[in-house]
Amino acid sequence: MEIASNLKFHKDRLAENIAYLDDFFKKREMNWTLVIKLLNSFNKEIIDYIQDLKIKSIASDNLTHLQAFKKQTDKIETWFLNYEGVEIEDDFIDIDLTHVINSSVEKKCFMLEMDTDRFGIKIDDLRSEDFYDKINMIGAYLDCENLPDKSLIKKWKSCSFSNNILQSLGTSVSVSEIDSYRSAGINHFRIGELAFFGKDIIENKRIKGLRNDIFEPLSSNSYYFISNFKK
Repeated sequence: MEIASNLKFHKDRLAENIAYLDDFFKKREMNWTLVIKLLNSFNKEIIDYIQDLKIKSIASDNLTHLQAFKKQTDKIETWFLNYEGVEIEDDFIDIDLTHVINSSVEKKCFMLEMDTDRFGIKIDDLRSEDFYDKINMIGAYLDCENLPDKSLIKKWKSCSFSNNILQSLGTSVSVSEIDSYRSAGINHFRIGELAFFGKDIIENKRIKGLRNDIFEPLSSNSYYFISNFKK
């Protein structure tokens, strides 16, 4: 499928990466969600194009794209990266990643403030709420380009969240640290760039087993497009 600037998108190659990541996380008894924010540059036709892949859950800050998925199939779990903390009532959102405390815990993954660079709910504020023990999903936003300091993971572990709840913290950049994340109780990753580009973001090297040619440039202009698209 040619999608932009003479750029061809290979659905079958993305399917290979999804299968690889499914197996990668399954072996570690963890789950993951495909982040499709980088597709915001394109219209929703590309969403229609990939909606029948074996994707278990997707995440985006684009409500239009999430709605497009949900209209096609109810088998895909939709995660809304709710950076602004807006009120969501739409039934096409399965999980709302929010930093706003309200009276409901239904469909909410509460995002915590882990340091001054990552906005969210302060853990003490969350613990003061009557519904704290009812929470079944917790998470935090991390830097998508730089590996978080190890102290952040130690801080997460010190929170002693129940192993029975979903703990979403990992991203593409932190896959190399997955064992330490898992030992801290983290059991869910949100993966975007890794699935689409198949490269270690820190080392900028291809990861064996993953395809790095999902986007095929058809002209010299496309090479420029991809180099900026990855940033």
